Amino acid sequence: MTEHYIFYTNHAVRQMFQRNISTTEIEYVLETGKIIMDYLDNKPLPSKLLFSMVNLRPLHVVCSF
Repeated sequence: MTEHYIFYTNHAVRQMFQRNISTTEIEYVLETGKIIMDYLDNKPLPSKLLFSMVNLRPLHVVCSF
């Protein structure tokens, strides 16, 4: 079994708190979300913008793998 770790930036944690978004909701987007944009030139790592509907609300997550 492969273990996966999720690291949250300070900015992400602030946004999650302000918008009442749980880590469970973030994990759901990471597992089921549709890639709607690739940011290949992002530093320090390329990233992706994911979208999914979570509890009847749209949720966007920017992440790097």
